Amino acid sequence: MPNLLRLGALALALPLAACASSGASPRPALASTLELRSLQTRGYSATSAKALMQALLDTMQDEGLRISRTEPELGLIVAEREQRIQTGLAKKFLRGYLTMATYGLASPFPDRRSILEATAQVSEGGGDVKVRLGLELRVLGKDGQLERAQPVLEGAAYQAFFTRLDKSLYLRREGL
Repeated sequence: MPNLLRLGALALALPLAACASSGASPRPALASTLELRSLQTRGYSATSAKALMQALLDTMQDEGLRISRTEPELGLIVAEREQRIQTGLAKKFLRGYLTMATYGLASPFPDRRSILEATAQVSEGGGDVKVRLGLELRVLGKDGQLERAQPVLEGAAYQAFFTRLDKSLYLRREGL
């Protein structure tokens, strides 16, 4: 009978434990669309739209992004970078073992891929030339099917890109 009581207590405790918080603080959410836009946008006063587009192309290519589309009339540049998502050591071992055991006919745990897409739009107005950069991360499954797509909301990613863009503009101005 005592074992039955312990089992009942365990059966009640498990669902409650599953609902418990992990203690990690959640990622802070952006306050508004306006805050996201302020992260994504930078204004330049001492340059032309054409020079800024060229510097954007240079920066994107330096970052390993492949330019997939440009529309100079609209000031639009779209680029992307694809990479494999690393699997854990245990899965790598098991994949190698099973591939060897089946003489290469079966390859379990196919690689997943992620694609980072960067969209930049250059616009003129009020004496300044502005750049708005949008970053989106897409995760593709084993069959190339989209598993998840989400915008990049971390301000550090945008700040790092704009720092590199500033350097590219400087190099262009100096003719280097």
